[in-house]
Amino acid sequence: MTRPWWLLVIAACTDAETILDPDATAIDVVVHSDPALGIDQVRVSATIAMTEAFAPGVLPEQPRALAADESFAILVPDTLDAKLLTVRIEGLAGGAAIAAGAATVTVHGKQISHVEIVLGDRAVCGDGMILTPLETCDDRNPSAGDGCSAACLVEPGWTCVGPPTGPSTCSLARTACNNGIDDDGDGLVDAADPGCASVSDDDEHGTGMCDDGLDNDHDGLIDFKVGPGGDPGCTSPSDPAETCVGNSAKCRACGDGIDNDGDGKIDYRIDGLGDPQCTSTSDRRES
Repeated sequence: MTRPWWLLVIAACTDAETILDPDATAIDVVVHSDPALGIDQVRVSATIAMTEAFAPGVLPEQPRALAADESFAILVPDTLDAKLLTVRIEGLAGGAAIAAGAATVTVHGKQISHVEIVLGDRAVCGDGMILTPLETCDDRNPSAGDGCSAACLVEPGWTCVGPPTGPSTCSLARTACNNGIDDDGDGLVDAADPGCASVSDDDEHGTGMCDDGLDNDHDGLIDFKVGPGGDPGCTSPSDPAETCVGNSAKCRACGDGIDNDGDGKIDYRIDGLGDPQCTSTSDRRES
């Protein structure tokens, strides 16, 4: 049996005949449905750990009666190598969803993975019944923002519990960015901490050198801290470098980023590559 190939690129799709590069990172999806249902398009989406993997797409672009067995390819980034995707398919007739199915597949980089999905009863989000694997929750309403999304998937940063038949009870999962604690010691808590992109983040550290949780200048001291233990070169989490620039009362010759004694060695470093005369960043002289 020869099956038509469609190509679904992330956030875009086409029903043109396509030759797929065998070295592409892709998923070959085969959809089985009853032609008597009159399905003329399918809506394709996917999630990774309950988070949307790419924007949903509809195939083919122009509706046509679909055969009992159809297939298409999803091109995905190489960064999804070894990730487990749940691929969801809704069968449409005149734009209305009349059937649905889902299956999981592990992505393999530079390879074409394969998954087959049989379309059956569609899930009705908001009816209080959990139809797995199409739904991972159902809290009796189709609204998002309460832990169970409009597609009845658990939203990032939330946990939902309940019997398999539903309904679900959802609560905000405790993370470093919603626990009311200054986890990284910079004096900023949860949403007020620039390291928190959302309440689901489990790390308050940011990307700047004085907020990233790394010892960037190798002096054994890390980031800006409101209490003891921080790097003296950091006067705030937004400082661009951990090295003192000479304008801080905390700066000393063994932590200012300058070769003060002209010996080609700079500051104290815990890896032994600094100035041998410096025993700590608080030493006032390199010689």
